[in-house]
Amino acid sequence: MSNEAAPENFPSSPTASGTDGAQKTDHGLEYRSCQIPTLHQWRRESSEAIIGGVTGSLRRPNVLLLGRYDTTGRLRLVGKTVPLKAAAAQEVAALLTPAGPDHPWTGARFSARWGSRDLLDPVLVEPDHVAEVSADTAQEHGVGRHPVRYVRIRRDLPPAQVRKLDADRGRPA
Repeated sequence: MSNEAAPENFPSSPTASGTDGAQKTDHGLEYRSCQIPTLHQWRRESSEAIIGGVTGSLRRPNVLLLGRYDTTGRLRLVGKTVPLKAAAAQEVAALLTPAGPDHPWTGARFSARWGSRDLLDPVLVEPDHVAEVSADTAQEHGVGRHPVRYVRIRRDLPPAQVRKLDADRGRPA
């Protein structure tokens, strides 16, 4: 759809939900639901999460497993990143420390993808570092439905200051 066909009240910036059905006809602009492809718009938000594990190795992490503490103090998985680029992997690897046996995710199993029965083989790390990530807003039970994009390490933000999750609902408290 071109800008010429967009109605005046059509969102000019991405919104949390998709937008569908705006089409220009000979008679002007009219709405035809489900008769043209949906125009999906995802809103991305910057957020922080604690690095609790990685796939790959400590020397070359591939994907970050990210968590947040809930209001009871339990570290809960909230998402995974897309595979890291080489420079980002190098930056993160320099900070990682292998987790001890008391890591909150010891023995936990993580699916490789949304809806998949394939499991990851994570390397758990001490949850000492916070990553800033860019994520779309699609969530289920407080967990992102899509992988997030790594932005940077937040050296200025200790894990205890990352926004906590509601223990009962799994959503930010």
